[in-house]
Amino acid sequence: MKKVFIILLAVSFVAVNLYGRAHSEETKKEVSFFNSSLHHTARGMAYWYDKANGGLETITGIPYSKLYCQNCHVPSCDSCHKTTINGKLAYSTKAARNQEVCLKCHKRAAAVIEMDKAMNQIDVHAAKGMQCMNCHTAREVHGDGTEYKSAKQKRHWI
Repeated sequence: MKKVFIILLAVSFVAVNLYGRAHSEETKKEVSFFNSSLHHTARGMAYWYDKANGGLETITGIPYSKLYCQNCHVPSCDSCHKTTINGKLAYSTKAARNQEVCLKCHKRAAAVIEMDKAMNQIDVHAAKGMQCMNCHTAREVHGDGTEYKSAKQKRHWI
């Protein structure tokens, strides 16, 4: 009887441990939608730059992996959401809605804005007071758990 109890106890321990491990892996997947987003992986830039897709590498001859721009992927939520309130670090959705936060990495868009200003041309979006997050949703920015090749690939929620 004692052996049966010990075997049942061991089997129960293993089953609970396996369930806990599987559950924690499932939880990681749920929590890490962002980790598969284009903002985190930067796969879209690599995809459209690649010579195999007719990208700029056909002109430059420099592989994407050798370019500085591939370092712009967003490593954590802090990149967009970290701010300081009353001298203390804080998380802020308002900070992430600030267009300057987007333009830190989206250099091409920033350059177009600067060129428009220099030529005294007002972009229709800027004229209406619009910023990036007026069109680009939080879901689009944070991802949906699927790793896409590019921003032009059809999303599951669209």
